[in-house]
Amino acid sequence: LSQGNIGAYGCAIDKSVEPVTDLNWRRGEGRPIAALATYLILPSRFRTIVNGRNVDIAAHRQRLMANGYRRGVVDVYGYRWPKRMRVEDSRWGNNWHGLKLKILEKYRLNLCMENTIAPGYCSEKIWDAIRAQCLPIYWGQGTSIYDNFPQNSFIDVADFEPLDKVYDFIAAMTDEQYLRRLN
Repeated sequence: LSQGNIGAYGCAIDKSVEPVTDLNWRRGEGRPIAALATYLILPSRFRTIVNGRNVDIAAHRQRLMANGYRRGVVDVYGYRWPKRMRVEDSRWGNNWHGLKLKILEKYRLNLCMENTIAPGYCSEKIWDAIRAQCLPIYWGQGTSIYDNFPQNSFIDVADFEPLDKVYDFIAAMTDEQYLRRLN
């Protein structure tokens, strides 16, 4: 996708997003992170090869979702996830996008990684998190996302090795650090 397409998804935000100043403004009890994605039966079989490199990150996203669920910090939404793990399917009905935004309004953070990485490719995922005033947890490495977003305006999963360290980072984040990134 071209740079113009990134902006097209950004136009999906149909109102000003007000800065958050009070951490008690919403987000009920329970897990702080929402993750919405279809469960892949054999995620390692999905490969998108570009210039000899696998740019498919759906398997990483799925592992992060499952490990976050086991840690007690991620609520999983999506088709085919084991019933014991998922809150709900989240893709039923004609208004799945509206349902997604209602789901996100209950959370502080949104694990919203793409399926693949490529320069210029950015779907609705990060924009929906912003629209719902969730701090995005996104994969920036190998993309052009920093052409549109300043450093530290989201949590970049690609900065962590192993990837699950992102949950330690989130647990240690102060309220001030959270609000600075969110706003």
